[in-house]
Amino acid sequence: MKEIKKVCLYCRVSTEEQAVEGFSISAQLNTLRQYAQLHGWEIVNEYVDEGISGKSIEKRPQLQRLLTDLSRKQFDAVLVWKISRLSRSLYDTLLLLRKFEEHNVQFISYSEHFDTSTPIGKLVLQIMAGIAEMERNTLSENVKLGMKQKAVEGGWNGGLVLGYDSVEKKLIVNEKEAEIVRLIFREYANGKGLRAIANHLNKLPESVTKHLYNGCKPLIR
Repeated sequence: MKEIKKVCLYCRVSTEEQAVEGFSISAQLNTLRQYAQLHGWEIVNEYVDEGISGKSIEKRPQLQRLLTDLSRKQFDAVLVWKISRLSRSLYDTLLLLRKFEEHNVQFISYSEHFDTSTPIGKLVLQIMAGIAEMERNTLSENVKLGMKQKAVEGGWNGGLVLGYDSVEKKLIVNEKEAEIVRLIFREYANGKGLRAIANHLNKLPESVTKHLYNGCKPLIR
């Protein structure tokens, strides 16, 4: 097995994981930096995807940058905190590991110890990757269930909603905006399509809609 002298760190956390499980990018980085220092490895780069799901590898800019640098022989190993940080998809995990292997780059998980050079080690890794995918699906379901229950109890999960103000995590009717919402529903109930309703809103006096678009017409195209 190739001697490790230079490594890169890859860290990732999704919004849901941060909220539910308390993962921290800084904690991951500090742990991996200490681990690399303990083994005498030089850290040549750190790749961080923050607030991004592990469901797909295509939508992670830093992971894509890592894969680009992979072919440039900049490091001997990729170091992560847990295999789930690399991906929560079994298919994507195996795909990434194949790419690492093609470029003679080792994959090291701080939390899980396995030797991918042996059949047993590869089997353990595949099992861990499968568990990571299951955890992703479970986490997604738990978040959706929590959001639904919060809505049932009259709470609000964040973001802006036309016709309401968010006050102490509860939705309070904003009467001025509610007039527009009622108008939209009336027009739709009377058989008008989306474009016709949008055109109607755009023709309303600025005094009626200025609180919605900050003086910039048209409201909707």
